Amino acid sequence: FSQSALRSFGSFSSVSTADDHLDELRAVLKGRKIAPKNSAPEPEPDLDETAESEDDAAFAAEEVIQATKDYLIRRWSRTAQEFEEVVASVFRGLGYSATTQQGTRDLGVDVIAHADPLGVTPPILKIQAKSGTSTVGAPAVKQLRGVLNPGEKGILISLGGFSVDAKHTEQNDANLILIDADRFVELFLQSYDRLNAEMRHKFPLQQVYVVTA
Repeated sequence: FSQSALRSFGSFSSVSTADDHLDELRAVLKGRKIAPKNSAPEPEPDLDETAESEDDAAFAAEEVIQATKDYLIRRWSRTAQEFEEVVASVFRGLGYSATTQQGTRDLGVDVIAHADPLGVTPPILKIQAKSGTSTVGAPAVKQLRGVLNPGEKGILISLGGFSVDAKHTEQNDANLILIDADRFVELFLQSYDRLNAEMRHKFPLQQVYVVTA
C-alpha cells in the first residue's frame, strides 16, 4: 500500500474505512498494485514521523505484553490444582527437579523443587502456590516459614499479590521469597521454550518482534 493509504487505515484500528483508496485496496487484495488515482508524489518521511512510528511500535509492544499477562493470570486463576502444575513446570524449565504434592499431607507446601534429580543438593525449595486473587498476608508467609527445615527455602507465589506486612516478613528472613503475578509471568515466559509440549499446548504463545529503537 502507499503511505497515504496506510495512514487512512489507522494505526490500531480493527476495522477501517478507506473510500479514498478503494481502487488501490481492491487491487492489492487481488494481488495487483496500482497507483492511487489523483495522487501526489509521496513526501519523504521526516524525523518527527519516524519518531511517531517508533512510539506507536513501543505502545503496541506494551499492549501485547499486558494482554499476554492478563490472559495467563486469568487462566491460572481457574483452579488451584492446574496452577500448581504450572508452577512445577516453570521450575523444571528453570533447571530444577520439581514435583507437586497433590494428595499428600503437604502442610501447605504445593511443590517441592531440588537443584539435582536426587534432591541432595541444597537448598530444597518448598513452594506454595496461591491462584486466588486475594492479597496474601503475613500469617500465610509465617506459616510457610514454620515448615522449613535447615537447608530449605520457602517460596510463596500469589497471583493476588502480598500485603505490606507480608513483604516486611520476607525482608527480615533470607529463607523466604515472595513472587507476585508479574514476576511469575516473567518466569513463565523466560522458561516457556523449555516447558513440556503439553504445557505449551495449554498456553499457546508466539514470540513477536517489534521495533524498539
